[in-house]
Amino acid sequence: MQQVKLGMVGAGGIATMHSNNLLRIAEARVTAVCDLDLNRAETLSKLLGASAYIDIEEMLNKENFDGMLFFTPPSCRVENLMKVIRRKIPVFIEKPAADYVDIAEEIADLIDEYEVINAIGYMWRSSSCLTKMKQLIGGRKVGVVHGNTISRVGYGSKYYDKAATGVQIKEQTTHILNVAQSLVGEASTISTVGTMGRLMQADWLKTEDVSSMSVLYKNGAVGSFTNCFLYEGDSIFSLDACGQNFALTFDMGNNRLSGTVDHIRIDYQGPENPYETEMRNFIKAIRASDQSYNACPYREGIHALKMTLLAEVALSSGRAESF
Repeated sequence: MQQVKLGMVGAGGIATMHSNNLLRIAEARVTAVCDLDLNRAETLSKLLGASAYIDIEEMLNKENFDGMLFFTPPSCRVENLMKVIRRKIPVFIEKPAADYVDIAEEIADLIDEYEVINAIGYMWRSSSCLTKMKQLIGGRKVGVVHGNTISRVGYGSKYYDKAATGVQIKEQTTHILNVAQSLVGEASTISTVGTMGRLMQADWLKTEDVSSMSVLYKNGAVGSFTNCFLYEGDSIFSLDACGQNFALTFDMGNNRLSGTVDHIRIDYQGPENPYETEMRNFIKAIRASDQSYNACPYREGIHALKMTLLAEVALSSGRAESF
């Protein structure tokens, strides 16, 4: 295979970020961009040297693709995603997996049925820090995982409206939950507490600006996840893991691993850009027809979706909820 020809569905902010990384990958080229807003599609297509479309059916009929990138909100992509999978075109899908678990499982089943190369955009699964963290832990038991999602988007942003978006837990904490899953497996129960307007009173604030989740995993490990959505300083995305003679911190925001194992100090700086690495791996998977290159297949993103949705249920019910 020569250059991998990619199509892109969705031309918003996340698509632009990925596009800048793709321009550094000589083995692939985006040949077409599709968005309901033709101006956005044309703007991004000029950056990439691609064609612009507003109709995916027209794009699929006029172009030949080795892979398709989906950078749209989950609610906007289901029909088109399934259409591409049925054509047996490899797919890269931004997280979250879907709006609802049953839809995500239907998509995963279709991927399996058509044996399509696939990946979901949990980029930190592609970090060498996580690989090293797993190697250092080895067969030791993990007792506790603790995640921090401390951030802020622009004041007044739609992301502060729970009715309009998945807000912090579904959009951001999902990454931390997915990394924790790779260390300790799937969860058994979850409980959540939160406060709306603790740090700021505003008409546009329609979600919890501070919250905390407690998780019991099926293997007996426990987890806690702290979320703050109106932090004034630099964002903090991290996961601590503690267990048998080790305590390690994966600082995802800086792609750095630190801590101790058997009293030996660990300080490792990951050299890669995980966003670029996950895309390079997807392209390698296409070229080699080998799914194993992808650090996080689509189906592995479904449990994080389950956790974020159940966290919201637990927030409303005030009690621990079971999977």
